[in-house]
Formats: sequence, structure tokens, C-alpha cells
Amino acid sequence: MQQVYTNCILNISLANAESPTKGYLEQDTNEIFFPFVVTIPDNGFGPRTSRSPINPRHWGNRIRGKLGEEVHDDKKGRRFLVIEENFVDRNLVSLPINGRAWVLQERFLSPRVLSLGHGQAFWNCRELSNAFESFPSSLREGDFHLSSRERFWPQSGQKLHEQEFFWNGMIQQYTSRRLTFPAKDRLVAFSAMAQRMAAFINSEYIAGHFWKQLPQSLPWQVIIHPESRPRRRDRYLLEDGRQIKTPSWSWASIDGEIQMPLMSVALYSTESIANMVDFTLDLVNDANPYGQVVSASLILQACCAEAQWTGGVPVLSGQPIKLHDYTSCNGYNVSFWWIIDDPIDELQEGDRCEVIALCRAESNQNLYGLIARRLPDRGPDSYARIGHFCMKGSIEVCRSLGLWHGEKKKITLV
Repeated sequence: MQQVYTNCILNISLANAESPTKGYLEQDTNEIFFPFVVTIPDNGFGPRTSRSPINPRHWGNRIRGKLGEEVHDDKKGRRFLVIEENFVDRNLVSLPINGRAWVLQERFLSPRVLSLGHGQAFWNCRELSNAFESFPSSLREGDFHLSSRERFWPQSGQKLHEQEFFWNGMIQQYTSRRLTFPAKDRLVAFSAMAQRMAAFINSEYIAGHFWKQLPQSLPWQVIIHPESRPRRRDRYLLEDGRQIKTPSWSWASIDGEIQMPLMSVALYSTESIANMVDFTLDLVNDANPYGQVVSASLILQACCAEAQWTGGVPVLSGQPIKLHDYTSCNGYNVSFWWIIDDPIDELQEGDRCEVIALCRAESNQNLYGLIARRLPDRGPDSYARIGHFCMKGSIEVCRSLGLWHGEKKKITLV
């Protein structure tokens, strides 16, 4: 599909249609805050339109004037075009079609997209983005709060961390959208995006991750919204009897919005504590490394500590750790954030798990890693991810818990 979208001449998107059976013209435009011209006279009485006065105190964050070619000086005063600050998000990005996960790659891979949005037509291409009828010359991101959904691919001349920042944004946008069959299509509906990004990253793609970005991309987190869909890991049975099971360490194993905190900063500003050793990858179709996987595993060497859930908190190296707040640990202050991906994996009294240190961010000195459950039936070193942690504390406290440079343990994540 990557070749289909990237080689098309024009992609026409009926963004406002709720379903294939609904027409684009079936829309109510009464609630649209259309752009309008306002004149600021030189007599000191404030801005005024041909319809009614406008009190600047009532503008707030709702509307904002765009200064540029739309500004005129005449005898009546200065004229400005006023537009709602989130006009693009409200009348294009938030429309029904952009809630579908499959549509993301159609929009971002096509060289030109004409979107019939709410009340106006919108245009995006390589040379011009965020253009619409009221602003045919486009809006700049610095002038208005524009969603990153309207940004196009980074250029080959851009720095690697800028491309990685873009990739993180794409994953977050994609995972915030809906899939009818997430267990089957989570990787497939994103495969064209991954194939395109591989040309920039130049690295092996393993079930949603690039080898070059490991281990920094592993401590992804599920963003919890009040209206979030249920998070779940499902299995899907193929017609030939093989079973698809997305690996637990892949963001694609969760049906929910995903963010990669360490991909929001330059990877060179993080110190890797774990060493990536090898990986295994069993694909449904060997000719398509970006599609469905039957199974995949990562082999790494990492500093680990066994934790036991006791009295509602984890106990590491004999030290109870108070969660989500500063606490004293072996004579040092530490803040420990412990987040389980899926409620079904919440630990019960007496349960044990492995805390795996992956990397430390130089910008905030936080230590990031995974919470994993041992799988004895898969081998003595096999673990499944059940969550992630973020610990803010000195190197000394990390070392006292066994989570800093020292003896490393072989871990196979499945």
C-alpha cells in the first residue's frame, strides 16, 4: 500500500462524512465560527465589524488575528482577518474519518490531499500544508495551534532526532484511532508508514520498533483518557492454523493510545544501560517485514531487580518503594512511578516480577525501564512485559537497588 499512496496524483478525502452511506453535503454549518474581517478604526473606539462591535475582552483564546497579506490600511482603519485558533482541528482533524486508524497512512503518504471538511475544503501537499478556502496561502504552525496530524514527512536532510520525534508523533496519532480488529490489523494498518520511515531510519523493523532505536523505544506508555477504549492483548487465528500473538514488548500489543517519552528527545541525550544482543522474528509473510507477526522476541543484557508486591507496594532489594511520590530509599530520596499496561496484569499480594533498567535520560536524570513477569514455561530467562517504570533519583540509589551499571542478567522478552 505504501507504493499505492505515495504514487497517487491526488487523494480526495470526504472528511465530514460519518460513513460511506452518508453524503458530504449532509452537514450543519451553523456552529462553525467562520473567519471574518474586522476593522480597527483609528478613532480609539476599538475593533468593529459591519455587523456589530467586538469587545477585545471577549476574544480570550477563542479567536486570534492573523497578520500578513490579509492586513490592509485604509481611511477607515486597519483591517484584519480573524480566525478561530483551533479552526483546523475543529473542522478537519476532529472529523469522523480521522478517527479511523487505516486512514492515517492514506493521508500522510499521499503527495496531495484535498479534504472536504466541515464547511470548507482543505489542502495539503509537500509544498503547502494547512491551506483552506479562507487561507489559501496556508497557516504557519507558529501562528496557530495546529495539530501535528497536519505535518508531513521529515526531509532526508533533517537530523535523525527530528525524524525520530516525527515517528513518535505518528505512533501516538495512529494508536489514538480506532481499529475494528486490533489484534489482526494493529501492525498491518501501519505497515506502509513503517516501510516509508525505514527509508529514513535505515534499520531493521521488528514488530513496531526499529532495532537502531532500542532500548529507548521500549519504555512506551499507555495514555489513559476517561473515554479510552479497553486495553487488551488478543490472539488471532489465521486460516492456516497459525496464531498471531503480538509480543508484549511491542506497543502494538495494546489497544490504546501510546506515547514514547524517550523518543520525544534526542536519543543521543539518553544513556543506555541495557545492551541489545539479538532478536527473533517469525512473520506471517516473509516478504513483508512490516506486516503481521506470528511471534517475536528480544534478547538483551540488563541490570535487574526482583520485586515482590507486598502491602500494596513493590519491595525491591528488601526496600519497600512508595509509588508516585518521593520516599526515602536506603538513605536517598527517590520518586518511583510504576505503571501497569493492562488492568488484568495488576499484581496481587505476594506476586513477583522483574524490574529491568533500560536507559537514563540526561535531561531530567530519570531512569526508565520495564516491569516484566517471568514465563517459566518459555524458559528460565523468558519474560513478558506487563508495564514500565520511571524512577527519579541519584545514581547511588539506582545502584543500591541493583538498577545501575553492574552485573547484568540475560533477558528474553517475548
